Amino acid sequence: MRLTTNAAQNTVTEGDTVTFKCIVMAAVPQVSIYKFYFNGSLLGENSNSEYTLNNVNRPQHSGEYKCVPHNDVGDGAKATVRLNIKGK
Repeated sequence: MRLTTNAAQNTVTEGDTVTFKCIVMAAVPQVSIYKFYFNGSLLGENSNSEYTLNNVNRPQHSGEYKCVPHNDVGDGAKATVRLNIKGK
């Protein structure tokens, strides 16, 4: 299980858009919901393995992001990534 971003070395510039992708190698039964967290707080959950942030800024979006896949058995292993944001 991995959590990746579309940003080089997980670093973006303020104002950019970043997409997180939760990659699950194998799950039985299939993953039905992906839960995305930021610094421990739930951002959202959906059936899509991606979560996108638009117009990022350092004070609001810098920190640790986590993905937890969920299926009928329960929550799977989590994966985390730290997003770094540099000024313009």
